[in-house]
Amino acid sequence: MRLDASCERVCNIPAPVDGLQSKFSLRQTVAMALAGVDTASLGAYSAENARDPALIGLRERIEIDWQDSWPQTLAELEIELGGGNRLTARHDAGIPAADIADQGRRLAAKFDALVEPVLGVPRARELSETIAGLDHLADVAELAKLAAG
Repeated sequence: MRLDASCERVCNIPAPVDGLQSKFSLRQTVAMALAGVDTASLGAYSAENARDPALIGLRERIEIDWQDSWPQTLAELEIELGGGNRLTARHDAGIPAADIADQGRRLAAKFDALVEPVLGVPRARELSETIAGLDHLADVAELAKLAAG
């Protein structure tokens, strides 16, 4: 994996032992993604996943090559398969997704996953609708009231 060297200060906990440390471990996040764990899920970053032997095995095989002067939003991942073939993927999170509708659906799903457990479904819907109409809101008092837990 190749990333800008500035990421090393924030996301380089090599062997996390709990959920919070896992959030700041690129190796753990990549291991979970490779194993099919939904890293956007609130429950993904748990002590259980941090201590999962299969994830630890994957995590320990991940090497990070810190790049000087790369954009902070750029990542490149190279996977070596058992037969020696290599797969490479590169993504720049600073470039908006081409499919805006899909990006909107993913953002709405993440909003729901984060807000519904705190505010409940009806209030989360109302907050979402209020945010969508933010340009027409007379003042932010209504928004603040809806967002308060």
